[in-house]
Amino acid sequence: MLALDLDNLKDVNDAYGHHAGDRLLETAATRIAAAVAPDVTYRIGGDEFAIILESPELLADLEATARRILSALTGPADCEGIRINPQASIGGAIVGASDQTPETVHRNADHALYFAKETSRGGFIRYWPGIGTPITERTRIHQAIEEALHNHRIEAWYQPITCLRSGRLFGLEAYCRLTTRNGQVIPPAAFALADSNSNASFQLTKAMLRIIARDMANWRRNGVEPPAVAVNITTTDLRSPGFDQDVCALFEAHNLDLSCVIFDIDESLHFELREPAVIGTIRRLRALGARIALDDFGKGFASLTNLTAIPVDILKLDPTLTDQLEPSAPGTVLVSGILAIAEDLGMTIIAAGVESESCHGQLLRLGCDWGQGHLISPAVRRQEVLTMLQNRRNGDGTTLSWPEREPPTSAGSIHRQPYNTGTCADVA
Repeated sequence: MLALDLDNLKDVNDAYGHHAGDRLLETAATRIAAAVAPDVTYRIGGDEFAIILESPELLADLEATARRILSALTGPADCEGIRINPQASIGGAIVGASDQTPETVHRNADHALYFAKETSRGGFIRYWPGIGTPITERTRIHQAIEEALHNHRIEAWYQPITCLRSGRLFGLEAYCRLTTRNGQVIPPAAFALADSNSNASFQLTKAMLRIIARDMANWRRNGVEPPAVAVNITTTDLRSPGFDQDVCALFEAHNLDLSCVIFDIDESLHFELREPAVIGTIRRLRALGARIALDDFGKGFASLTNLTAIPVDILKLDPTLTDQLEPSAPGTVLVSGILAIAEDLGMTIIAAGVESESCHGQLLRLGCDWGQGHLISPAVRRQEVLTMLQNRRNGDGTTLSWPEREPPTSAGSIHRQPYNTGTCADVA
């Protein structure tokens, strides 16, 4: 059995409507069926197809058969006047001596398909014993998240965002940390495993917002005005009815308003970000005073049309761009262009992943004012943030309000005020 998923049906539905998606399904089905005839192809739901191979020719080399199907899919399809290339991933499983039921073979093919989509999207993976481990790991992470939420073992760590010229504080980015029963701290990268579970993702967002509001109120009680805090949210959150009002009520309960919050939204979700319900929530959050940041800009499509279609205040350059900042390098040219466009649109640019003096210097020469990364400070616990804020208040009197653009200075007169980086290692 081969299990096949169309990789781009959801994007087509979101961008061009379900009529175009229906045409894509029809074209793909016709091409797949022709490639494996006389064996039979079934559509078993959504964008998934199953192919039962019985012909000796097709069974002789599963990899070659999969390539044959993928090759047959290649080529633009006319989908309601829009030319779209069908894209697919395939997983396959052979009936073995130990397979007692058809369901076993189906499950094995699905495991292989899942692995193909995770590791070699657009290709083929054949099932082998143990391939289900990533699925088992995903389930384990979901269970750990649910347990940690129930037992209040979720906390926020904060990374400063500063002016690259003066060290002036722009704000903080909150990172989620989960502590397991045995004391292991799970880094943020592991939470990517929870993305397919929208409920787990939504519960994490709510927990993080509660923690951030509590921490900001605590800093204020200890005599410092909290800076703006950026927090990641998902399109699942933005689709949730009443999300904007719930967030507003949460912060108002701590005598805070949404002007102290920046909502980071992953740029790679650009198709979903254009949904009317999502855009509506973004607009309402901005009307309540919150700022919206397009996160990871440059990692995915980085479509400039997103800057007109999605209401955005801040662009956060992905480290894949800031890692390539060498004189005359393509990455430098791209960042320079993005900075110019953002300035003309009235947007703030923050460079993420400032890890080296070389990167820091290049960003300054390009005119990028704000950045974050381990060169400036790793993420630290909330108590260390309080100490940091108190030291800055008592030391140089730096204002922590939302900053205006810094006046230009020469790269040779850099004076940065480092944050505490010596005692707390970031687990990201």
